[in-house]
Amino acid sequence: MLFLGQISFLNGWNRVTETDLLQIIADCILRFRPKNLSESDELNYEQNISDVLSLVPSLPRGLDVNLEFTGVRKFEYTTASALFDLLDVSLLHGWIIDPQQTELVKLLNGISYNKLVEKVINLDDSNSESKLLRNFMENSSSQLTVHGLCELSLSLTDGQIAVLFRNNHFHTLYKHRDELFVLVTDMGFLNEPSVVWETLNSVDGDSFFVDANFHTSLQTTKQDETAEYNGLLFLYIKNNLYII
Repeated sequence: MLFLGQISFLNGWNRVTETDLLQIIADCILRFRPKNLSESDELNYEQNISDVLSLVPSLPRGLDVNLEFTGVRKFEYTTASALFDLLDVSLLHGWIIDPQQTELVKLLNGISYNKLVEKVINLDDSNSESKLLRNFMENSSSQLTVHGLCELSLSLTDGQIAVLFRNNHFHTLYKHRDELFVLVTDMGFLNEPSVVWETLNSVDGDSFFVDANFHTSLQTTKQDETAEYNGLLFLYIKNNLYII
């Protein structure tokens, strides 16, 4: 929201407390109220605001969103997803199926991640449907597919910012000159001024860092070392054992 110009900090602030930030977010939710709502829309909007404001104090502990596999903007509607709607911030993900995979599209159309996990657990190992679903999850354990990466790029205009949900984390996503970048928030790079953004141009984590002007950093290229772990994180089912 800071990047979008929707919030700003007072001159002289060199530190923002958690309480300050939560108050700023709550103020934004109230300030972004749309005008000329119908009576029915007004009631729905009031309920959404009430639900989301009750969620704000728990934001430091994270948000629980549940994606669907047929579109970069497809999420199960919850109070958590409503937060992004009320703040007019795009929430995206890249874990989607290629439409050419027709069998998978039929199986996963309208199915959320949580429902998919339940479905795979309950299916017999020898079932062809089970094998197809397991292969999909294992082959896309990084929560990003080639088709998803293409759709993410197409969904943003140059200079646009969004929130990317991937691997149970929320990332700041930015499109610059037809390339996608993710804001680096790892504390290990706090004192590395040449490391500001990381490229998002492959599903296997083959990326590099750039500075605030999008010039390639001298910092060593980062490789995704979590792919194997993510495979276990999302799904590893053997002898009816589900590990998270």
